[in-house]
Amino acid sequence: MSTMNGMGAGHNGDRHTSSERHTGGGMSHRSGGVRGPCGGAHCAWRGIVGYARLRAWLGVCIALCAMCMMIGATVFAATPRAHATPEYLSSTGGDVKLIYKDSRGNQPIGALARDARSYYYCIESRVPMHYWVGSTSVIEHDETARRLAWLMKRYDVDAQYDYDDDKTYTHAAIAFLVHEYFDLLPDVWQLDRVSIARSYPRVIERAEQLWQEAGREAPVGAKVVRTEAYGLGAGEIEVAVTNAEGQAVAGVPYTAVIDGPAVFDNGEATIDGVSATEPVTHSWTATGKGAVEIDVQYDHDAIERLDNGSRQDLIHHHERMVRSSGKAITLTVDQDPGVTLRTRTTAKSVDAGEVVIDDVISGVAADGFWPDGKPMEATGWYFDGITAEQVHESAMITPSDGERAKDFLARLAVSGFEPVAYATALFTAPDQTVSATAMTEPGGDTAYRVPSDGGFGTWVWAFERDRQDTWVRDRLEADVVTGFLDPEETNANRSRVQVASSVAEHVGVPGLSMSDTITVTGFPDDHGSFAGDETFGFAADEPYAQVSVWWAGDPDNPANDDQYRPQGATVPQEDANHQLIGTWDFPATNGVHHVGGEAPDAHGNPVTITARTHGWYVFVWSFRGDDRVQAASSAYDDPWERVRIQQPEEPPGPPEPPEPPEEQEEPAIPTLNTQVDPEQVNVGEVFRDSARIIGAVPEGAYVTFTAYQAIAEGEEPGFSGTLLDEVRVEIDVTLQDQTVYSPQVSSPIAGLVYWRASLMSADGDVLASHELGVEGEIVTIEEIDEPGEEEPPALPPTGADIITIVESILAISVFAIAALLIARARRA
Repeated sequence: MSTMNGMGAGHNGDRHTSSERHTGGGMSHRSGGVRGPCGGAHCAWRGIVGYARLRAWLGVCIALCAMCMMIGATVFAATPRAHATPEYLSSTGGDVKLIYKDSRGNQPIGALARDARSYYYCIESRVPMHYWVGSTSVIEHDETARRLAWLMKRYDVDAQYDYDDDKTYTHAAIAFLVHEYFDLLPDVWQLDRVSIARSYPRVIERAEQLWQEAGREAPVGAKVVRTEAYGLGAGEIEVAVTNAEGQAVAGVPYTAVIDGPAVFDNGEATIDGVSATEPVTHSWTATGKGAVEIDVQYDHDAIERLDNGSRQDLIHHHERMVRSSGKAITLTVDQDPGVTLRTRTTAKSVDAGEVVIDDVISGVAADGFWPDGKPMEATGWYFDGITAEQVHESAMITPSDGERAKDFLARLAVSGFEPVAYATALFTAPDQTVSATAMTEPGGDTAYRVPSDGGFGTWVWAFERDRQDTWVRDRLEADVVTGFLDPEETNANRSRVQVASSVAEHVGVPGLSMSDTITVTGFPDDHGSFAGDETFGFAADEPYAQVSVWWAGDPDNPANDDQYRPQGATVPQEDANHQLIGTWDFPATNGVHHVGGEAPDAHGNPVTITARTHGWYVFVWSFRGDDRVQAASSAYDDPWERVRIQQPEEPPGPPEPPEPPEEQEEPAIPTLNTQVDPEQVNVGEVFRDSARIIGAVPEGAYVTFTAYQAIAEGEEPGFSGTLLDEVRVEIDVTLQDQTVYSPQVSSPIAGLVYWRASLMSADGDVLASHELGVEGEIVTIEEIDEPGEEEPPALPPTGADIITIVESILAISVFAIAALLIARARRA
């Protein structure tokens, strides 16, 4: 046993015998009583005196007993005994000790004394043995003490052995280890050690076996390890009670203790357990914010020492387990889960009339955690109508620390931003993505659709604390709110452009100078000035729209031109029967744009468009679109946008001799004159339009009347709803001068009602019409003045006013009082 430290044992066998004889009747000399001095008969006086004395003595005895009890309690409390150790021990038999020889004769090695529970081993070599129990104390429980304590418990009085020889050598080996590590006379022990090794080498081998066994089985340490963390808010620890080799040992009671703002999964700051051969896992949850220390306290065996003064000192297994602390860990915790929200619009540009969809993504901060098994609902608010200037010049507005979502929304409202749509998203874990559709009202099922007037839109999302599960609500420090005008959250709502146009002449002959009047609405008022924004990812406005003029027909035979009447909304491919005459840029802005007739284009160049030959000429306005405005185009087959150029007929003549040709006759084109009746009415009063047609009209021709809903002065006409929508009125084609009338209408609101009358061919071509707003085609609708409440007529004068009435009442009262006084005087 070269690994052991030399400490001491060794005893005189004869002294055991004399001690046993000395202590055999040890209790008898302490148990004898003292006889009282009194006899059997007494006189009355003596009885009385005796009774008084008896009471006095009884009081003294009671006082003495009380003092003894107090002194006894004090002494007992001061005595370092850990358990009720008997005053005398019993000697042991030869089954738990060996006898070896040295220069003094036969000497024992093993368990030399016992009580009902445990064996006792001496720790002073060659000091006389005594079975009297003196003061006791627990030996400092280092690893060596814990190993020996475990062995003493493992092989105590009630232990079972495979054979008697094993029992004897086991206790001799334990005694050997006790002397090695705890002998108070180590130099003396070294002499005895040589004799034992020579007499019983097997004791040395058995001691080594027991020491290794205790090293595997005795708990000498404990540790807490953090194995899993869900951010700062929750996690798991592993508790292990370890042996001398650092391996986990089973069956040891322990208590894990949290010092700080956290609890275990039992809801308490402590949790009890029993160790196993693998670490035991416990979950913890933060209840606040700050530092937390987690310690483990575990039970282990200990050694008790009996100090017998000048006689042999003994040690044995301490009756009660001792609790020690293991290796603690320190954590930083925060009960707030640290959940996060981020979103991204599914499309940076959304066309008018479409729904708005946002991808909402749950998450946790670097030290956060998702509340295990708890759903969390996010609320979203959508804002629209944000101008380019606000997007370009305004930084993202962020909520203040701890600011509630509703307070943040109120702050946005002060700046003029109010939500127009709403959504919710439910999450059960981090890193989930929910596609949320904006609804017209909170909790509603009607999807919000982007308005046609455009602008920018943005989202604000929040985990509102008050809307969450109680467990989550108790842990969230505040609402989790995203910012306003976050680039990832902001999209462009592309406005829808509307176009109304009409060529100046719908019918003509080659050489006609053609022109078109195009009215455009729907562009943002500042369109063309937005230079884009790299932060938000929006491109600059497209500054120009294009007007193209197409020709369609049969270049060789005018009679076949009708075969190429414009069909379909989109322009055709160029071929022999379809040719692009030219394309010009015009500002991509609202307003009235004149094309042709030497009106300038967007670059200031005058534009002249001349019909060179027969066929169809079609004006097409188009805009390719940008991030703020949808692509738009007028229809290729719009009858208001085409001019029919007819080839004049040549008059017949004799073939010979040829005569000088006469001037060609232009085809007759009827004219159209219109007039509303009357031009001014009140709301609710009826009015109508009339159209006078002068000239020959083709078979099947008719007139259409359109009346637009009243609009305010300054608004562009032709884009409101209609009171009449191209109502057809038949005409007499045999007449060359006739007037037809529209149905009567009325307007429920004040404003300007614009009319348009058109002469149409049987094929739907416009033969004659006029622009909106020409003289005689506008009706002014005025509000009806509500009669005011008449004041009630004044009452006619009656010869008495209120002052006169009061004076009369006072006079009557004075007269009555005077009469009463006179009557009393007479009775007296």
